[in-house]
Amino acid sequence: MPFEIPESYRTYRNDTAVRTAVDHLLDSADNNKLNLPADIEWKDLPGFHRAVLAAHQVRSDYSIFLIDLWNAIWPPTLRKNGFHWAANKPANPTESSVKLDTHSVWKNKYLWCYFDVSDGQFGFEGLESGVVMIDDRYVQLGIGIWPEDGLELSDAATKFGESWKMPDEQGWYYTHDDIGCIQDDGTIDLAPLHQAATSFLAAVGSLVQG
Repeated sequence: MPFEIPESYRTYRNDTAVRTAVDHLLDSADNNKLNLPADIEWKDLPGFHRAVLAAHQVRSDYSIFLIDLWNAIWPPTLRKNGFHWAANKPANPTESSVKLDTHSVWKNKYLWCYFDVSDGQFGFEGLESGVVMIDDRYVQLGIGIWPEDGLELSDAATKFGESWKMPDEQGWYYTHDDIGCIQDDGTIDLAPLHQAATSFLAAVGSLVQG
């Protein structure tokens, strides 16, 4: 089940010169300092603007890639395990540090989606699932889940499977890097990621059901 990263981002990832140029153009544009080179000729002006457009294309393609990756894993896996929750709107992800605009996704290298479980369904108050890019070489799954009082999620931690690390200090769970490795041809095998997400949610479901 291969999942391809965008061609524009693949070039950025593999070509140092392209990466340097894209980073410079985007950083300059973000800081309102995208000035024409002092020695640019008229004949080179269209090429300059095409380069600016291409740089923004890389960033947009990257954001869409993470959205598509999240959509390919989390919604179907949640439904498969009986978690039929509606996601918060993208402009209201709940966490103030989570922003889903193109600039923020590119800068932070992650995409998160929050599910508000206001009725306490399954004994939870909320769940947040995400995808994270690590050093342009790996994709991680991440999940944060907040049980209601009296439900100890730690009781299920040993059942999440070997694909998952122990939670960090904030209680977030992440998969090990090696299950989401980006291959040389720019593809990711989604099967291990699907399996990891399924094992996590199945363990949580079994805990709730007793």
